[in-house]
Amino acid sequence: MTQYFKGRLPDLKTKGLPFYRTIAHFQIKDGVFSTEDFLVDSEAIRITGIGKLDLGKNQVDAKIGVHPLVTVDTVLSKNPDRRLYPDRQE
Repeated sequence: MTQYFKGRLPDLKTKGLPFYRTIAHFQIKDGVFSTEDFLVDSEAIRITGIGKLDLGKNQVDAKIGVHPLVTVDTVLSKNPDRRLYPDRQE
């Protein structure tokens, strides 16, 4: 985790993305894959998505959310220092 505080992210190009889990439930109909709960969860990033993949038309219609530095955000959100989170309720 300290690598993220120092601004060092994993080298995705050579080592890929280490992750804890991937989850997605797909419905398939007429060559179209649909999901409402795509998730890749890792220490470095969380990727979420919903959408459709049409194999026949070779088209993707999706919304992808990329949430970088998940671990850093978790640590900071638990920090009791009110200067970082002035609106936080105890």
